[in-house]
Amino acid sequence: MKSIVLDIETTGINPKKDRIIEIAIIELNDFKIVNEFSTLIRTDKAISQKAYTIHGISEKMLVDAPTFIEISDLVREKLKDSILIGYRCLSFDLRFINYELFRSGKMPVFPSTFDLSKLNGYFNSRSLYQIAKKLNIASNVVHRAMPDARITLKIVRWLVERFSKEFILNNLHEYNSKVSKIVDAVNGNQFLRIIYRGKYRISEHIGFPIEINENYLILYNKLFDKFYKLYAEKIIDVEAI
Repeated sequence: MKSIVLDIETTGINPKKDRIIEIAIIELNDFKIVNEFSTLIRTDKAISQKAYTIHGISEKMLVDAPTFIEISDLVREKLKDSILIGYRCLSFDLRFINYELFRSGKMPVFPSTFDLSKLNGYFNSRSLYQIAKKLNIASNVVHRAMPDARITLKIVRWLVERFSKEFILNNLHEYNSKVSKIVDAVNGNQFLRIIYRGKYRISEHIGFPIEINENYLILYNKLFDKFYKLYAEKIIDVEAI
């Protein structure tokens, strides 16, 4: 089973406005490490004081780092055919990745995802580090991309040993049927024409998907330089163009 463990650090919490400033990817084959990649990322977006307090990455540390666009092909290639593993990777990491890919002129990616945060109830925890503590996994360096990715991998290996590899496969996040056609079109590198039932009328939207989940699609129309938030239950038809 080809999979990757992903973790990022950012300038803030809003993927529409903030930027990724560190990324770590651990490539796995059958949960054995085959490659590791990590780098700081240069951006012209200021790092918020709150974010700096969390990860300790300063703007001076980014001076000689590559920009995201310089590593965008590498990141997309590693994500597109792998199972994505992380903590809050669906609601946080993947959203940031797709916005960064969009800014780089690349199509977004929507891999099957194993999100450890979905097991917070099982572990009676509220963070990656609380889970690690319960499992006696050391977490001396926190809120840096590679150390956090390694903590995540250790927890996932614990789950595999305790349950099975099938536990991971059986708890993957897959997009529901409402948006599966959109996901297929996006993974085929297509723009979309969407017929959408609004409050007062049926309308047509054409654009570039940059975020998808079970409930909504964010679509960017280059012609009007505008973002649309379309709710999945109101999407009538999807056509790749």
